[in-house]
Amino acid sequence: MHSLLPTKIFLIIVLLIFPVFNLHPQGKIFPPELIQAVQLAYSGNYKKAGTLAEIYIQNNPGDPNGYMVRGMVFDWERILSSKPGIPLKEKTAEYHKKANQIAFQIWHRNQDDVDALIDLGNSYIFLGRAYSDLGKGLKAVLTAKHGPKHLKKALGKNPNRTDALTALGFYNYIADSTPKHLAAFKSLLGIKGSRSEGFKQLQRAATVPHPFQYDALVALYYICDKFEEDYPQALNYIQKLKEIFPENPKWQFLVAEFLENQDTVKGIKGYADFIVWCKAGKERCSDKFYFLAYFRSGRIAKQLGQSEGAKDLLNKALTFAPESHIKSRAEALILLAELEAESGNLALALKNYRRADELNEISKSQKTQIRHSIEKICQEDPPPPDC
Repeated sequence: MHSLLPTKIFLIIVLLIFPVFNLHPQGKIFPPELIQAVQLAYSGNYKKAGTLAEIYIQNNPGDPNGYMVRGMVFDWERILSSKPGIPLKEKTAEYHKKANQIAFQIWHRNQDDVDALIDLGNSYIFLGRAYSDLGKGLKAVLTAKHGPKHLKKALGKNPNRTDALTALGFYNYIADSTPKHLAAFKSLLGIKGSRSEGFKQLQRAATVPHPFQYDALVALYYICDKFEEDYPQALNYIQKLKEIFPENPKWQFLVAEFLENQDTVKGIKGYADFIVWCKAGKERCSDKFYFLAYFRSGRIAKQLGQSEGAKDLLNKALTFAPESHIKSRAEALILLAELEAESGNLALALKNYRRADELNEISKSQKTQIRHSIEKICQEDPPPPDC
């Protein structure tokens, strides 16, 4: 992501993907079609969710919430499927931009209406997040920063509107968590918040009995993991998400990922358990999840000196490698080549390095590493036949 600001500032946007549509947040009742679409998307069924959202938009073209839900569903399709990410990110941005345009028109006609304020505030944040995903960093921040003032005004009129409280809580926390040396730049952009206030808002939103309190749960998980470093509590939030949406592989995978970050040995078991879980249900997981689980297990096994096990895991990973993870596929081939070279299988090592070198969109550092390794192998005496 290209930006004038560090990554953490953009987490204001990046992690506020989660929609804040509540069945009944103190006076607001959303259409059941949108509620069902959101439920389906978060359960992992983005295809049915997308169909419902499209039908709703056709029947209600003037409601920005339909476009926000459709944009969110496209994002879940990117998260869960093996499809290339850029086209889906562009579709997400397209729908959030349309939602923002409609929300602005509605708000412009009645700037004190609570529903209009919340729709406009949320649409700014979602559109900013979409720009951030496309690498438009500064544009993302300049867009998203317009959201909080509308959400605060809405909450001033009705403090119980939790569909505004979740987004604002996370914004408040992250905006107050940036490095001190960025204070002047942050002030210039009008970015300000309160960690303590934001955390309390999220905790409140997470305990309110409405169908989408998981928005706040996700934010609380991330904050506890990345900022508070309260790892047991972070894992607790993940487990709650698993209980709410047991068929979504994202939450299952996060558990394995979390275990890897805490203990590499537990990480291998976590990924193994995840693969078993995927195989237990029909089409539960896309190839991307199988690839990532085998790849990360193989990487850990290599770090632990388990060469043969690492080779097996990495080879399995490559049978699932999706177009959406070119850099990780290159890394898997490089790791496999290194293992073969260490075992004296220089011809096979050279083959894997060249397979990695043929991939598009890999980083310059990966290219340099691959070319250097190929050159080194071909300087051996005798060199492999294909040099």
